[in-house]
Formats: sequence, C-alpha cells, structure tokens
Amino acid sequence: MALLGLVLLEQVYRNSREQGRYAIKFLVLALGLMFSYDLFIFSQALLLKGLDAATWAAAVSWSR
Repeated sequence: MALLGLVLLEQVYRNSREQGRYAIKFLVLALGLMFSYDLFIFSQALLLKGLDAATWAAAVSWSR
C-alpha cells in the first residue's frame, strides 16, 4: 500500500498544472515522507523477519 501510495502521489503531482503545483507542494512532501517511511519499515520487517525497536519507536512517537 505504501508503494502504491507513492506512485499515486507522484501521478497527482505530475498531472497537476504548473501554476497549481505550489499549492500542493507541502501536501505532496508530507505524504511522500509518510509513505516512504512506511515503505522503509515494512521492507525492513520483511527482510529482517522482524522490526527494529528503534525504528518502530520512531514511527510510534512520530505519529502522535
């Protein structure tokens, strides 16, 4: 879902008019960071067969 979110977010930004891109710039940046961090956490969990405690703690404290 995180990868799909990144692809869709890129399409929204790319298909917006150049005059209106400044209006969605911060939304795209914030959602892109959230989707990227989710992708990092899930890929790390899949590759290492578990979650790193520090990475998970950063995700939990960031979402509050």
